[in-house]
Amino acid sequence: MEKYISKENLEAFSADFGSSRKNKIAMNAVIANGVNDVATRWGAGKNFEFSLTLDNKGITNQKSSGRCWMFAALNCLRFQVIKNLNLSDFELSQNYTCFYDKLEKSNYFLESILQTLDEPEGSRVLQHICRSPIQDGGQWDMISSIITKYGVCPKDAMPESACSSATSEMNSVVTEK
Repeated sequence: MEKYISKENLEAFSADFGSSRKNKIAMNAVIANGVNDVATRWGAGKNFEFSLTLDNKGITNQKSSGRCWMFAALNCLRFQVIKNLNLSDFELSQNYTCFYDKLEKSNYFLESILQTLDEPEGSRVLQHICRSPIQDGGQWDMISSIITKYGVCPKDAMPESACSSATSEMNSVVTEK
């Protein structure tokens, strides 16, 4: 096949698809019912068996912040702390790791600006860097690096604040500055 889709390619695809009775039945079902309803495996059942089940020690609430990735990792650690120290309840400070996440993202932003000093003022690279320097999102490698570098602390030592529970205002102010 060529690098582009030609009229001949489309005609061949259509003829191949139309030559199958199963394809025609599937197409009609999707047109009439939508792909999600047709693709559902009725009778497959739900499998609620997991290789690991954790005792529920209360729900943690990220409130109006984008820190689900952080909460998930800290809850895994929380379970181990409760189990290993035989505690009835315990919670790690999400605010503590949030602070260091914002610090690391701010430093990354400043380092990126230093690396792009030769860029023209309105360049797309600079626009991209400046658009959202300390957004909330993250993933496992980021929280793992924060914990490795800064550790963790109990929630009692650094409880949630208005800024950590609703991060959009703080993110907007830092981005503006």
